[in-house]
Amino acid sequence: MYKVEDGKRTDLLLVGKGKTYALDVPSLGDSWNSMELIVKVMIYHLFE
Repeated sequence: MYKVEDGKRTDLLLVGKGKTYALDVPSLGDSWNSMELIVKVMIYHLFE
């Protein structure tokens, strides 16, 4: 995940994991999945 501010792209580091761009993760399976991102002010909430 990253943010763009003043035209500059910056990676958002995961707490405890650091830089995780292109991180290998296990498959979520053969079912439909959804993700919701709510942005309020400068606070991000991500629900999976």
